[in-house]
Amino acid sequence: MDTLKRYLLPGFVFQSVVIAGGYGTGRELAEFFLSRGPLGGLLAMALSTLIWSAVSMASYEFARVFKAYDYRVFFQRLLGRGWVLYEICYLAMIMIVLAVIAAAAGEILRETFGLPYLVGVVGIMGLVGWLVVGGNDLIERAFAGWSGVLYLVYIVFFVWCLTRFGADIQASLASGTVEGSWIQGGVAYAGYN
Repeated sequence: MDTLKRYLLPGFVFQSVVIAGGYGTGRELAEFFLSRGPLGGLLAMALSTLIWSAVSMASYEFARVFKAYDYRVFFQRLLGRGWVLYEICYLAMIMIVLAVIAAAAGEILRETFGLPYLVGVVGIMGLVGWLVVGGNDLIERAFAGWSGVLYLVYIVFFVWCLTRFGADIQASLASGTVEGSWIQGGVAYAGYN
């Protein structure tokens, strides 16, 4: 478990934070990637991945150099006295993100299963509350488990798409269509998250 915590868990947590309500509903895919065409979308995704990798590596190195291994110390060292203002803004953003995720859960359950909208909203908020009360260990296990499920779904979906639409995918990529600025899409998505 120490190896998992040291090498894989930071990536699992990062992935779980990035792939939240907007990405899960497909809205962020449409906004930043799919609107760039097949090739442009893939290039924008690759650029976002490179940016996130660089930021993650710099963050881990910053934490190591300044021995800032917990959240508060990290941001105090990074932002100085400005960390308090950052926390206020971050708290406001978290409320917005939770509202978006809860609204998406309500809509998905309503449209998919015909359940009342509030079932999804209250359910996701209850799940978030349960995770918070459960503490760091529960959150770490949940993120790691969720990442495993997500990778499994990605692999199955990837294989299914290749077997079902392989020729169409190859033709779309061969056309080399890039609509709009894939660089702008990749940088905007990386910066937005």
